[in-house]
Amino acid sequence: MEYKLSHKLGRPSIGVVLLNWNSGEFTVSCINSLLAGSVKPNLIVVVDNASIDGSVDEIAVSFPGVIMIRNETNRGFTGGNDQGIAYMLSQGVDYIWLLNNDTTIAQDCLEKLIAAAIRYPKAAGFSAKIFYDAPSGRIWYAGAYRHRWHLGIKHLLEPVLDVSAVNGVVPVPFISGCCMFVPSWAWKQYGDLIEEYVCYSEDNEWCWRITRAGGTLCYVPGAVLWHKLSASVRRNTGMENRSGIPSKAWYFMCRNQFWTVRQHTEGFARKLALAVNAGIVVKNAAIWLFQGKTDLVWSCFKGLIDGFLRCPKTVCQL
Repeated sequence: MEYKLSHKLGRPSIGVVLLNWNSGEFTVSCINSLLAGSVKPNLIVVVDNASIDGSVDEIAVSFPGVIMIRNETNRGFTGGNDQGIAYMLSQGVDYIWLLNNDTTIAQDCLEKLIAAAIRYPKAAGFSAKIFYDAPSGRIWYAGAYRHRWHLGIKHLLEPVLDVSAVNGVVPVPFISGCCMFVPSWAWKQYGDLIEEYVCYSEDNEWCWRITRAGGTLCYVPGAVLWHKLSASVRRNTGMENRSGIPSKAWYFMCRNQFWTVRQHTEGFARKLALAVNAGIVVKNAAIWLFQGKTDLVWSCFKGLIDGFLRCPKTVCQL
């Protein structure tokens, strides 16, 4: 299939950014679901993060109209998505949809997101209702809230916000990086993801950046997709569940949470949140030490130390 920018029947142009990392079957399934939608994107770009399994060639052959960006090194979730965003902005699309490659979308998902975006043109971003791939009826994201003490994001796992929808939309403080449907003007105004984050919490930081500036983010209950949670991580590390998340991932989770708190809080609120997050790290480390998981203990403490003492200029100004 070949993609050309168009405004058929006045519809805005949509560009989808997918990352691939040794997970071609997931990417192929995701693209197939996009092409089976009631509304199809104008452009799809796949950013390949140095896959070695031949999946990038498989995708290129299966979908000759898809734009392929082939990285010689793995630039992480942030760097890869930023490449895709930059490409889409250069093509002049109206909306850029960051979508995990391990998702499949409902037939009317994009249609519902576009309708919401047209109704709320000043909103800076939208996200769908996200279900686990299995069991397919279990909710992974139905809006979110910010925890009052550690200031991290907690997903709502029940559709409690759905009844609050006005014209199909509910304002929320956070939309997941798994599904970020963002008007191009918002990427230009607020900036893209911070590449130094690599992965984890980058979506939290971006959303906090928007809401602190007075921007609005929206959850769209009628738009639905399914997510094979951390499929690429499991594929590339051999880990099968959350308790088996590799130590490097825990490092990024810890470090990036501290970076985000330092970036977006001040005064007593900052001190309290940092103390609470440090307490969480110590608690987890004690549990893992008892379980003999010394690699996780070291990774979390390293994340805590780097979160406090290291801070790229693009992330924190103390």
